[in-house]
Formats: sequence, structure tokens, C-alpha cells
Amino acid sequence: AGVSVCMDISTTSVTASSGIGVVYVDINGQNGPNIFGRDAFAMYIYPDGTLDRQNMNGCKEGLSSCLYGNLSSARNLSNSFCTGARGWGETSQCFGSLINDNWEMKY
Repeated sequence: AGVSVCMDISTTSVTASSGIGVVYVDINGQNGPNIFGRDAFAMYIYPDGTLDRQNMNGCKEGLSSCLYGNLSSARNLSNSFCTGARGWGETSQCFGSLINDNWEMKY
């Protein structure tokens, strides 16, 4: 049991649009199912101290630098991207879906 947590603030995984760091979490440690998006997630850290999905800089502030146009569009994309086969990159979309759906896993 337990939780596995890894923080990454290396310049190879973090860009101006993705946040200032990444937290990888497996919410039940070595116990199964060990499936990305089910019990393992990537959460991006932003300058305002929040955790969110990847590439949300500008979206939360309503700035034109939002890669998806606006916050609503970014949130809708989280739900549509969190499907099928997943890797660490897609788990940030699943984390976004959890935020969107009041922390309920609907996918």
C-alpha cells in the first residue's frame, strides 16, 4: 500500500507553457491496477501554486497565450483526451478530467 510520488523540475520536462514542474503520483503505490489515468497521474505545477493538467498557462488567467483558446475549451479537451491507451503525458489530461468532474472518475 502507500503512495508513490515523484517531482520533476528539470528543464527537459517543463516548458513555459506546461508549468514550472511536474508531480507524478501513483495513488496506491505498488498495488494494482497500476494503469495511467486510473491510479497513476501527472499533475503540472503552475507559478500561482496550483496543480492542473499540462499546458494550462494563460488559460486560467484568460490570456491570449492559452493554447486552446479559453479555459472552457481546455477543460473540454481534457475530457476528450483521457481515453484509450495512456502514458504519463495523457495522465495530465485525466487529471484535468478529474478536476472538471468534481473529482469523480467518469471516464
